[in-house]
Amino acid sequence: MKRIVSIAAALLASAAPLAAQGADERAVLDVVQRLFDGMRTADSVLVRSVFHPDARLISTGMRNGEPAVGVIPIDGFVQAVGGAEAVWDEKIFDPQVRIDGNLAQVWTEYTFHAGERFSHCGVDAFLLARTTDGWKIASLADTRRREGCEALLEKEPWTGGEKPAQASGARGHLFVVGGGRRGPGLMRRFVELAGGPGRASIVVIPMASGSPEETGRALVDEFESLGATARSVVFTRESADREASAALLDDATGVWYSGGSQDRVAPVLTGTRVNDAIVRRYREGAVVGGTSAGAAIMSPLMITGNQYREDSDTAGYYGDEFRAVARGFIELVPGLGYLPGAIVDQHFLRRERHNRLISAVLEHADHVGVGIDESTAVIVRPDGRWEVAGESVAVVYDARGSRVTTATAPALGAVDVRMHVLPAGAIFDPASGRASLTSAASPVATDGR
Repeated sequence: MKRIVSIAAALLASAAPLAAQGADERAVLDVVQRLFDGMRTADSVLVRSVFHPDARLISTGMRNGEPAVGVIPIDGFVQAVGGAEAVWDEKIFDPQVRIDGNLAQVWTEYTFHAGERFSHCGVDAFLLARTTDGWKIASLADTRRREGCEALLEKEPWTGGEKPAQASGARGHLFVVGGGRRGPGLMRRFVELAGGPGRASIVVIPMASGSPEETGRALVDEFESLGATARSVVFTRESADREASAALLDDATGVWYSGGSQDRVAPVLTGTRVNDAIVRRYREGAVVGGTSAGAAIMSPLMITGNQYREDSDTAGYYGDEFRAVARGFIELVPGLGYLPGAIVDQHFLRRERHNRLISAVLEHADHVGVGIDESTAVIVRPDGRWEVAGESVAVVYDARGSRVTTATAPALGAVDVRMHVLPAGAIFDPASGRASLTSAASPVATDGR
């Protein structure tokens, strides 16, 4: 049985207020973006999921020369979206968000096309309420006109702003490997992203390993065999907060976290000068990668593999295949947060970890869950999109538009949860929630082994 945790919940709660307003704004705008994604794809299920059941659409305009107001029940709108013959393409511009407690307002200009035909422009005014299922649109009022739209038609539309699962302003990549054997193709790709042979300068952080010095030497040898320069550094909590330690990252074009136990890494580096230096290098263009435990630490909410309750014993060959989808079982603590808005799990298919990631995602439905199998990587690009590479798949659970049972319900359940099973070459965009099975980039070779 895994160890039972008594203080992690308090630690997690103490971290929660950080940047709460920014997280709320992103969550509110994500609801708005998902509405328009559903309209463009005629996805009536997605459209319905962003509205409160009692929501209304209100249109203001002129009729017979006098002001007029039209009210449309949400059911009628959803049916119209599902039956649309032409693509409903609504683009918005510079959305403004105001939040007070559980109430939010979004005010934005828009243009609307039916297929290739321009229809009208105007202003959307959203009123959203925070519910147990997340932010929901309570009402949407708009103005509509055909005159004075020229400036908007020439303007660049808003496409999601800061990605919910990408550090703000990051120019680098994340390279998140699900553990197991790493094919040479994966590691060559990491070195290429770090600048390529002869230019890549990599700092290895091996503290997750039970034998960090030995693991560090092996990883340095591996990177040097691929043409990079590399050094291994083992930090303590005290040394990680020294300026001299942070300076070791000044010229790094890549940072690699070894596998092992994530509990040996996140508590040491969180809030230190070394971690600040890693984030700075990432934002300046470096690649930050890791495998197994080195993948788990990427999340702001980190799965430790431990559990809260004695009656939630694990099963299976590996001893960490959780028996149920349920509340209050899975320990989540603050990670290093390189991948905001996401929860990362690893060894995913190999060790049958579906139950624990589903549980974590439903308890934190504003986060996207990604389970990465062994010998497989999720590469987070500077534009925020995720590319899958390697031998197996990454599984994405997206409950941001779902309805989840309340905390007092006898069982943890949800409807309208989206799942994507993504092989090499697939792309997932966390800003829109959409995925594709093809990529402009070639899948990473694994040398057939």
